[in-house]
Amino acid sequence: MKIKCVSYITFFILSMGLFLSCDDNKTYAELLEQEENAINKFLDSYQIADIPDDGKSFITTGGKWDDTSAPFYKLDEGVYMQVVATGDMDDKAKEGEEIQIIADRTDLLTMSALSSINGSFRYGYSSPYLYFGYGVEKPLKYLGVNSKVRLIVPSKQGTQSEATAVQPILWDITYRESIQ
Repeated sequence: MKIKCVSYITFFILSMGLFLSCDDNKTYAELLEQEENAINKFLDSYQIADIPDDGKSFITTGGKWDDTSAPFYKLDEGVYMQVVATGDMDDKAKEGEEIQIIADRTDLLTMSALSSINGSFRYGYSSPYLYFGYGVEKPLKYLGVNSKVRLIVPSKQGTQSEATAVQPILWDITYRESIQ
């Protein structure tokens, strides 16, 4: 009798867990659509532009972090960049160079603040398994050291956990040459 009772309780708990877990799950395709909608909703207030032909004539916000007057530039892999300050355009990051990053992050799905970051990475050696992911280093292809950007990084260009959660991130980033 005791075994039968335990079996019924176990079955009930497993059934409830299965029932509750199926309640609000979205497919991967639905999550990607939700991500795209969140990115598009954020970008609705901004002009979208291509990278200037000369690779230098970026329109900036003039140092303001929350300014809709400057466009977001479409980079590859769905990353968007708004230039706050171009930095020293004659001093661009070189592959393998250690770059310090100071950043605030916002979840674009909920518009809630995430962790602030003060860390470093080696330019050209990004990985989704590292803390920043691929997308964070993309502006350094165009901008100089000491540049500042607002960056929209879709989940596939973020960290492994962001890719798993299909979580797009808005970054407010200052890039600096790392002092070693």
